Amino acid sequence: MEISLEIILKTLAIIVLASAALGFVGISFMDRIRFGLSLAIGIAILGFVGLALLKHPIPLTGITFYHGGITIADTAICAALAFAASFIAYFAAYPAGPEMAPLAAPAGLAYIVFRSGDMLSLINLNSTAIQRQDLYSALKLEGFYFLLIIAAGLLGVIVAMKLTGKQLQLSPQPKLHKFKFNKGLSIAIAIVAAAVIAQFTIGILAQDVRYRDIELGTVIGQVHTGQIAFAVIVGFAIAAFAVEYLLAVSYIPVVFAAAVLSFYSLKFYANPGVLEHMAKNWPAAFFPRAICSILPIQMVTFAAIGAVLGNIAAVKFRQNENADKKNDN
Repeated sequence: MEISLEIILKTLAIIVLASAALGFVGISFMDRIRFGLSLAIGIAILGFVGLALLKHPIPLTGITFYHGGITIADTAICAALAFAASFIAYFAAYPAGPEMAPLAAPAGLAYIVFRSGDMLSLINLNSTAIQRQDLYSALKLEGFYFLLIIAAGLLGVIVAMKLTGKQLQLSPQPKLHKFKFNKGLSIAIAIVAAAVIAQFTIGILAQDVRYRDIELGTVIGQVHTGQIAFAVIVGFAIAAFAVEYLLAVSYIPVVFAAAVLSFYSLKFYANPGVLEHMAKNWPAAFFPRAICSILPIQMVTFAAIGAVLGNIAAVKFRQNENADKKNDN
């Protein structure tokens, strides 16, 4: 998994295209440059270095703590890299650092995800029903572990903001709430709503070959990583937009909801009856739901990107809405 000129050029091309695409939603040219810088810094610091730490011993196999060779030291180093990447991205993207720098850490993890394998690669190593049971039981909590790396990135942004004398504002003023709930209840509602919205959206957008099954209704083939990225980013972007606009809740509970969603989707698939049925009747490449083919690191990584983008879009939409109201008055 060495870094070649071809890989660097492809990565740069993706960053340029992603930055250019933001122009369609009204993001200014300079903010698109800052967005691209944040992605590039995250990939260069966390992605290139972290890949060697998190990759599975067997090439092109999905990243997991379950027999994946990842140690506590590896996780700590990746967290430190995420902190450094976000800290540097804050100043590179200044004055839009608070908005753009949180993308650095998930961008680095996204690079690692695209350079590794998927859920099918792990199933191939754990083909029997009992092995799959052990695998999915271990995977259920991994989303929360990988959240620690993303959280370290956010901490880097917070420290940078402190050094520049800026206050961290994760949500607008309470008077801008569309629905009036206390803070704790708003966060709880946001987590549940984000998980439901994302699950529904992923179910629509994450598609592969599908066949009928007497017991489960349908089964679906392993969804490609690129389509997983698209489905999860869009799903959590919609969720983040909704909870920010309606509840004035930041993207943090939305990202947390990704780990919760991953936990419950894998818990469903870890059901002994479902696993036995799938092992007996279908090849390893098939799953009862598309969301069951998404690795925890894939879920939280792409959810973090979508949540930050959705939050930015909601804030911009609110600003435009307020500007229109002033003009009408």
